[in-house]
Amino acid sequence: MRKKYSPEFKAKVMLEILRGEQTLNEASSSNGVHPNMAAKWKKEFVANSPQVFSGDTSLAAEAKKLREELDEACRQLGEMAAKYEWIKKYGA
Repeated sequence: MRKKYSPEFKAKVMLEILRGEQTLNEASSSNGVHPNMAAKWKKEFVANSPQVFSGDTSLAAEAKKLREELDEACRQLGEMAAKYEWIKKYGA
C-alpha cells in the first residue's frame, strides 16, 4: 500500500532542502521519505513555483464554484428527503 503525504508535509520537506538546512538525502532520511520521492517533489515544486506569483485565482474560483454546486445539491437532497418523508407518512 502506498503511503500518502499531505501537501503541507511535502512543502515542509522542500523548504528544508531549498533553505539549505539539509541536503536532499538528509531531509529525506529525517522525514522518513525515500530520496527519489523527495527529488520528484523538488522537481514538481520548482516547476510549479511561478504559479505562486502569477496571481492566478482560477483554483480559488473553481473551489468556490464546486462549493456552490455542493450546497445546491445538498439543498435539493434535503427537499427530496422531506418530500419522501411526507409521501411515506401521508401517501401519494
